[in-house]
Amino acid sequence: MLAALPHAGHPGASLLHIGCHGEVEVPVLNSSLLLGAGKDGEKIRIEVRDILQRARQGRNAPGAAAGGLVVLASCFSSATETDYDEALTLITAFLSAGAIGVVGAAWMVGEAETAVFMTLFHHFLNGSRPSPASALRETQLWMLDTARDVPGGLPDAIRQEAALARESGVNPYASPEAWAGFSYQGR
Repeated sequence: MLAALPHAGHPGASLLHIGCHGEVEVPVLNSSLLLGAGKDGEKIRIEVRDILQRARQGRNAPGAAAGGLVVLASCFSSATETDYDEALTLITAFLSAGAIGVVGAAWMVGEAETAVFMTLFHHFLNGSRPSPASALRETQLWMLDTARDVPGGLPDAIRQEAALARESGVNPYASPEAWAGFSYQGR
């Protein structure tokens, strides 16, 4: 994953979508993305310190270029435990490493809500809203709209999940916990 960030002579991935859990730690340099478990059961993680180390290597390298969009479908990717100004988070670490913009979440969002949110975010980003900020806004407005239509072309599981919520008359996506935690920082 770190190799997909900008480095000497390489702009990095144009889009890096990371779907995993995030953990906030003290000190914030230990905050991390939990990527899974190794063969020995030990957690595989990328910490803020790892991303900042990559930033120091990549930004000072000759020919380093701006990277692409990083999407963190991860809880707590835009939060800190004790640094209340939240100047250093996983999001700002990726920005420091050269990402042109980063989407992340300030709190824990349910898996079903995140799946629907992220699918729609990418739908809008690759369709009518090529700006990450406007795609994020369009997704949040869709989540709030109780009379919304489910866009065509979405995976069946996501279409069914969104349709069930509409048919039931209960809109679990309208709750601020489902959409308001996601933010975009960048250009």
